[in-house]
Order: sequence, then C-alpha cells, then structure tokens
Amino acid sequence: MQGLQLRGLRGFTKDYYLLVLGDFVSKLGSSIFGWAISWYIFDMTGSNMALGFSLMLTTLPPILFSTIGGAFIDKYPKKIFIVGTDIIRGILFLILSYLLFTGNWNLSIIYVFIFCEAVFKAIFKPAVFAALPLIVDNEKIYQAKAFNQSVISLSNLSAPLLSAILLHRYGILLICFVNAISFCLSAFSEMFIKINEDEEQLKQRVQVKTDLKESFIALSKIKVLFSIVVMLAITNLVASPASILLPVVLVRETLNLSETAWGLFRTIYIVGTLTGSAFLTFFKTRWTSYQIIFLGMVILGLVYMGFGLTTNYLIILFFSLLNGLLNSSINVSLSTLTTLMTPKEYLGKFSGLTSAISTISYPFSYLLASVMTDLLGVQLVYVVYGFFYAMVVLLVMGGKKMRHEASQTVPG
Repeated sequence: MQGLQLRGLRGFTKDYYLLVLGDFVSKLGSSIFGWAISWYIFDMTGSNMALGFSLMLTTLPPILFSTIGGAFIDKYPKKIFIVGTDIIRGILFLILSYLLFTGNWNLSIIYVFIFCEAVFKAIFKPAVFAALPLIVDNEKIYQAKAFNQSVISLSNLSAPLLSAILLHRYGILLICFVNAISFCLSAFSEMFIKINEDEEQLKQRVQVKTDLKESFIALSKIKVLFSIVVMLAITNLVASPASILLPVVLVRETLNLSETAWGLFRTIYIVGTLTGSAFLTFFKTRWTSYQIIFLGMVILGLVYMGFGLTTNYLIILFFSLLNGLLNSSINVSLSTLTTLMTPKEYLGKFSGLTSAISTISYPFSYLLASVMTDLLGVQLVYVVYGFFYAMVVLLVMGGKKMRHEASQTVPG
C-alpha cells in the first residue's frame, strides 16, 4: 500500500520489555475490575447518577495530583514511583478483598477505594511517560508507544467478557483479589528496570509552585501542543462518557441485553484498539501524528453519532470496533507527539500538566451525561455529543494557520 512501510520489532532493551510486562499484568487485573465495578454499581443501584459518580471519582485524581506528582517525578528516581504505586495499589485491593470477604463494606467504602486507586494511577502514568524516553531512543518512540498500546489492548481484550463471567459466577470479591495480585506481580517485574536518570537533575530541590509555573509557560510556547491539550479539555466533556458511561446504559436499558452482551461490546472495542496499535507498531505511514489525530477525531465524532442512530446490535458492535481502532490510533499519536515535543527536563511535569488540563472536564462530564441521559435518552445524547465533538475538532485543528504551523513544528 502506498505510503506504508513494513518494519520489524527490533532495537528495544530488556528494560523496555520489563516495563511493558509490568504494565500488561497490572492492566489485565485493573481492566477486569474496571468493567466489573461499573456494571456492578449500575446493576446494584439501577441509578445513572450512582454510576456517573463512581466514574467521576476516577477522574478527579489526575486533575488534583498529576501536576504535583509530575514535579516530584522529574526530581526523584522514576522507578520509585512506578514500583511504589503498584505495590500500594496491590495492598489497597487486598484490604478491599478482606472487607468484602468479612461483609464489612458498603457502597461508600467501594467509592473510597475507587478514588484511592485512581490517585496512585494518576502518579503512575506520568512516571511511565517520563521513564520511556530514558530507555528508548527517540527514533523508536512512536513504535515503542504503539507496541505498548498493542500489549495493553491485548491485556484488555479478554477483560470485558472475563469480568462479566467472573462477576456473574463468583462476584466482585474474586475480581478485587485478582486485581491485588496483578499489581503485586507488576511491581515485581518493574523492580528489575534500569532507568538512565540525569544525576544533576535529581539533585535539584523540588519547588512545586515554581516548577508548575515554569512548565505551564513552556507548554504555552509550544502552540500546537497547547492548542491540542485545550481542545482535549473541551472534547473530553463528551468523549469520556461516550466511551464508558453511555455504552453501559445503551446495552442495559435501550437494548435490554445482559452483562454478557455488554462484555462482548467491550471486547469488540478492545479488538479495535489492538488492531489500530498493531498496525502502527508494524507499519510506518507518511502521515504525521497531527494528521492522524485530526482525521481520527473527526471520524470518531461521526462514530459517536452512529451509536445514537441505530438499535441494531450488530451495527452497534461495528461502531464499537471503529471506536476502539480510532481511539488507539489517536492516543498513540497524541502520546508520541507530546513525548517528542517535550524537553527531557520537563517530561514528568508536562505529562502531569497536560493530563490535568485535558481531563479537567472529566468529573463534570459524567454527571452531565447522567442527567442528560435521564432527560433525553441515551441515543439522542450520543447524536448531540458526536456532533459537538466533531465540530470542536474541525474548529481547532482544521484551520489553515494551525495546519501550517503543525506542518512546520510537529514531528512525524
């Protein structure tokens, strides 16, 4: 195919594969828990608001803690944060498993553990982001991120159906215990990673306020990246619930199907993400990261609209496949673009800052989606959300000035 070049999977170090392995194991358990707890809360309460609140709790920590965490990540060994957060999350879920086993729990306790796990995840992600360029050469960054996304998608592939089966047959207790073990195994793998840190940078004292101000000024000067991050803050108002909250309501209420049908819906989504990331891993395209983000997000808006325009389950599964494929391609390109355009001394801070800005609308988005779904119905909400999403992307990224600047400054 013109514009594509097949490439092998070579040139990565043992440390990179250990990092990917640790991520794979923890993501497998975490994904099983994530899908299960969403269905469990919605099934137990029958409330869109209860589901929306639980999802909101997972979105607050990136806003509250990732920026501060990023400042510390750049001044301390990143391995401490990577291994430490996995160990703490493993302990958290062992405690939750014990409470479930003894019957000393209620919905509020589950909410607390969901929030706590999200706090440490908000620190873990920028630490991995900052570590990756220190163990992978710049020319391999795009392929490394694509391969990492492929492995994560592979771990997620069986998670929806497996979570539905485990939840139906054994309940949430076993799922929490499996999640605890996965975090512990992940931490063990990550203990053997060697990260080439800048010794002079590690000697510098952390000054959170000064560091964050410096980072924001530096980010604002990279106009293309800053514009995309602000755009994500707007589009995530609809994108996050469109991929997480609304599908549960669509399958359960509109289609009136079981948790197995919902599990299949999510599995098809993961097949899409795996396909997209595998393609980017093994094929080199002439398209730039900017072009992939722009075109992918516009089409994704149309896919969201498609969910609201049909009740045919097979067609909805096809849209779910496209949703996964597009999201995977967009995420890999976004992560690569951010990594290559970020000075190495700002890797942790930029990751935390861009995460906080782009996800600032998350908490409100789930509550808004819950209210709108109750008022308008999930299908009409999908149509409105999809149209809004596509229009915002066209307005921000489709202008000639923006596209010209991107062609001059954005790496491929």
